[in-house]
Amino acid sequence: MRLLKYEDNGELTIISFEDDAVPPYAILSHTWGADTEEVIFADFNTGHGKDKFGYRKIRFCGQQAHQDSLQYFWESAFRSSRWFKRGWTLQELLAPRTVEFFSEEWEKFGDKVSLQSLIRKITSIPHEALNGAPLSQFSVAERLRWKGDRETKPPAYSEGAASAFGRLMDEIHTQERCVQDVRHTDPRDDKRRIEETKGGLLADSYRWVLENTTFQHWQQSPHDQLLWVKGDPSKGKTMLLCGIIDELKCAIPRTALLSYFFCQATDLRINNATAVLRGLLYMLVSQQPSLVSHVRKRHDHAGKALFEGPNAWVALTEIFVDVLRDPSLRTTYLIIDALDECATDRTKLLEFVAQQSSTSDRVKWIVSSRNWPEIEAQLERAGHKVKLSLELNAKLVAAAVAVFIHRKVDQLAEEIHYKAVTRNAVLQHLTSNAHNTFLWVALVCQNLKATANRHVLKKLASFPPGLDALYKQMMDQMSKSDDAETCRSVLAAAAVLYRPVTCSELVALVEQLESVSDDVQEIVSLCGSFLTLSI
Repeated sequence: MRLLKYEDNGELTIISFEDDAVPPYAILSHTWGADTEEVIFADFNTGHGKDKFGYRKIRFCGQQAHQDSLQYFWESAFRSSRWFKRGWTLQELLAPRTVEFFSEEWEKFGDKVSLQSLIRKITSIPHEALNGAPLSQFSVAERLRWKGDRETKPPAYSEGAASAFGRLMDEIHTQERCVQDVRHTDPRDDKRRIEETKGGLLADSYRWVLENTTFQHWQQSPHDQLLWVKGDPSKGKTMLLCGIIDELKCAIPRTALLSYFFCQATDLRINNATAVLRGLLYMLVSQQPSLVSHVRKRHDHAGKALFEGPNAWVALTEIFVDVLRDPSLRTTYLIIDALDECATDRTKLLEFVAQQSSTSDRVKWIVSSRNWPEIEAQLERAGHKVKLSLELNAKLVAAAVAVFIHRKVDQLAEEIHYKAVTRNAVLQHLTSNAHNTFLWVALVCQNLKATANRHVLKKLASFPPGLDALYKQMMDQMSKSDDAETCRSVLAAAAVLYRPVTCSELVALVEQLESVSDDVQEIVSLCGSFLTLSI
């Protein structure tokens, strides 16, 4: 690549660089004047052109680049077009981080940030794109609309422009189908659903991890690529990872890739190793579309069947390894939550993570799980890893639970109109008996939400401390019901289900429900928090 340099003596020189050694540089993008007044490449070779009007523009660019601490620059001009009407404006507006606008008298009148609304009005390019959002976030159809009536030099295609454009669109549609077939679920939607189900993400309940020395070591170390977050059930691992994801979005460079997946044992879509790799891969190719070439090597022949059936895991692991080895892969963060809830092929997934987390210093991994020996044994094989134990950070977890308690009590007080004495009593009881367990707080608050204001204090005293004792109480209450036998049969059937079932399917599975099929929802509600009915 050739760049211009404005020397200290005022002379312009052309310097060549290899493609992998191009330094930062500025581009002078302007409209073409009269042919006789614009400086062309031959003028630099012969030393002529200094008396041309266009030379003033180039000299100004060199001086401005020097003021911006840049040694090199280039000039880009196109004949017979105005700046905001030519085709190359798109790349010159979107690609650079900074675009500054100057008048013909070299007076600066703004940049693409300060003039964003005006540029949006003129070009129809969304604010997000002007602010540097990855173009992969916008559909092909939307990006084509940005082209509008821009003028570009007609391409010299022997087949004709229309035919060439048709081939281009066919290729784009083929690639889009490939990405659609990779998608089994969108982890971004799963994250939002999980956060909403758990009552929303509280920043103060997870930010302790940002100051944690283990987390900071993993984040800053060039050698330790894998972070394993481990803890007992209901200690807030999933919401902790949701918070880490949000923080990484803000902290990492805009060119970096962030891909994640949330395993849930009760959801057939996201409880197996194949689904995990498909989810991670889908987010990667969505953010860096060039990576889809590794998928298409196989998908162009096999289609969607590539990701289904007994051979899907083999195909996906080979594709994923190719992606991780791609020289163009940008800095990448891969996050997998709840490895213990990967019900199918968990061992294969653990082996894959342990092996691949040590192969590239451009890829950082975070995984979370319960304190299961089998998971620890597999992850011990990873060459470069650190562990973050929630039990060893009990005081910080307790503070996070306290934040959660205050949030839930405030919500109850507002919805049920607690008096101050009632609110304080609820806050005190939850704080004293939660045992640093988010789920215990959530279950008690769920029960209190259905309790009349006048009965809250009496009801509060009935909740035992700790999750095990609370579960036992729920079972005892269910056993005293007139429908206890039916409830036990429903729970027994639910315990061995491979996937969630509809009410009609539950009736077919549980014989006792056949005579009370109209009351299935009521029976399910008698099972307490052990079952959830989605309507």
